[in-house]
Amino acid sequence: CALFMRSKLEAAALRKSERTMAQLEALIDCYRAATPDALERQRLFYCMSVPPHWVVEKELACVMVKLGCVSGAVQVYERLEMWEEVVRCYAAAGRKGKAEQVARERLAQRETPPMWC
Repeated sequence: CALFMRSKLEAAALRKSERTMAQLEALIDCYRAATPDALERQRLFYCMSVPPHWVVEKELACVMVKLGCVSGAVQVYERLEMWEEVVRCYAAAGRKGKAEQVARERLAQRETPPMWC
């Protein structure tokens, strides 16, 4: 999708970050839209290389962190179950106790090297 690629390119420029965030939010809204129906989407599935919705949402969360909207990024990362990023966001926001709590909960379920760091 051209809009996604444009958003990724513009995310590097700080003054274009707000526009990037708006573009990514518009893309996510398109994923959630009920129109066109599933049959129409299926017919066009192989015509475009559209990224999965979780890739677009992850990019949105990265832009949010860059703009300082850490609490919004935490919500996106929690929905995507990207726990390492959740811990990083809490630590960046100064909520080290919450970051430690999330890390310990995740380590109790499954140990991963990034979670130990």
